[in-house]
Parts: sequence; C-alpha cells; structure tokens
Amino acid sequence: MRTKILSIIYSFLAVLILTPLFVSAQTVTITPTTVQIPDSTTKTVVLKGNVLISTPGVFNVWFEWGTTNKLGVVSPKIIASSNAQDFQGTITLPSLGISYYYKVCANQNTSPSVCGEIKTFKTGSGALTPSTLGAEGITKNSATLVGGVNFGSSNGGTVWFNWGLSENSLSTKTPEQKITGIGKRFTTELTGLKEGTKYYFKACAKNTTGDTCSTTRSFTTTAGESVIIEEGGGGFVPNSVELLAPLPGLENINENINISQYLRVLFRVTIGLTIFLAIIFL
Repeated sequence: MRTKILSIIYSFLAVLILTPLFVSAQTVTITPTTVQIPDSTTKTVVLKGNVLISTPGVFNVWFEWGTTNKLGVVSPKIIASSNAQDFQGTITLPSLGISYYYKVCANQNTSPSVCGEIKTFKTGSGALTPSTLGAEGITKNSATLVGGVNFGSSNGGTVWFNWGLSENSLSTKTPEQKITGIGKRFTTELTGLKEGTKYYFKACAKNTTGDTCSTTRSFTTTAGESVIIEEGGGGFVPNSVELLAPLPGLENINENINISQYLRVLFRVTIGLTIFLAIIFL
C-alpha cells in the first residue's frame, strides 16, 4: 500500500514539473508588422499590416488608430488561420488636413495581444488652389495665359482657363490639360484675338475632390507698332511719348513718336508755312 501511495505522489509531482515545460514548448509566437501607407487626400483610408504566427491556428487581427500616438480607435477584428498573412482594414477619417497614427495587433484565443510598430500618415486638405498668374507674349492677335495650381498631396488633376470679353461672362473655355504631381505651372496660347482689345481670364482646376477657379485678371492686345516721322524714313523709336494733338499738316498721324523728331518736323512745317505766306502777300 505504501508503495502505491508513493507511486501516485511521484506521478503527480512529475506532472507538475513537466507540464510547464510542455506548455512552454507549445507556446505560439505571434509577430504583427505594421505596413506604412501613403499620405491621403480622402477620408477613406486602407490600413495595412502583416501577421506571422509560429503555429497554425485561428487568431484575431485588428487595427488601432487615432490622431495621436495614443491611438484610441479600434477597428473590427478579422479572424484568420494562416501562418503568415497580409491584412487590410478600411477606416473613415473624421477630418482631413491632419496626421493620423495606426498599428496592427493580433492575439490567439485568450493570449495577450501583440501589436506592431506605430506608423503615421498625413492627410491633405483636399481643396484645390489654382492661381491666375497673368499673360505673356501679348501681340496684336495672340497672348499666352499663365496659371498655377496646387493639388495638395493628391496625384494631380485637370486644369484649364475660362476667358472672354467681359469680366462677368467668361464664356470661352480652353482645352483641358491633365497634370500630375502636387504643384504645377501651366500655360495656354490664345490666337485670333482682336487688335487693341481687352480680354479677361481666370485659371481653373479639378480633381477627385471637386473643381474651382481662381480670381479673374485681364490683358489688352497691342494696337500695332508705333509710327514716327524721321529723316530717311519711318520706324519705331524707343523712349517715345504720345502726342496729345496731331502735327499741323499731318492730321492722319497721331502715334507715339520721339519728342526731338516732333520738334524738328514742327520747325520745318512752320518755316514752310512762313515762306508760303510771304510769297502770297508779295
């Protein structure tokens, strides 16, 4: 009887000693890894992570996220059974224009939760910012419109100009241009314009967040080259001034001319008139 009792005691002690070792040998190791995602300009974001488990079995995966590194928001759990698997979780952000933090977590049955490294991503405001920069290369019948656009952190969009003869009625639209990237300068050439005419225009842009236009600006096409009177022929002379009245005897010429040329011509006309009058009265 004594021998049986000792045998039972020894067996019980063996179980107590060996069971922890066996359980330890069967402990499942879960290794979650948070995957970095790109910045976003929309409120719908897909978080990504990877979980590696040492022993096949059913386990839970979820994401935790928030506006600070303390997180605070937990996504619905995903049930998985693979040794290694990539996971995604779609979330809806409350607002844009700020940074968000997130991490992937996992556990098996009632085991403690294990989480990956906290990652962060930025969100753009989503608002377009087109700019009407001006016009260049202006001639009698053409001009090049210049605009700029900032798409925030998006992948670009479409731009164009609205233009016309009235500030309140920009009824003509230039062909749309596709632009990639964040900020760009773009141009469009207008041809067939009227000489000496004022035109109005503004830059516009659109992407997945909507469309908007910038402020309206204007330019005036040139009225042709200036005409001057000089010895040896005519032509344009820099640093000219505009006459307020036509030259005597030259009523059809009232352009920008050089002041010295004006005085010389006026002197000659005066001498000519004086001689003409002297001959008549003599």
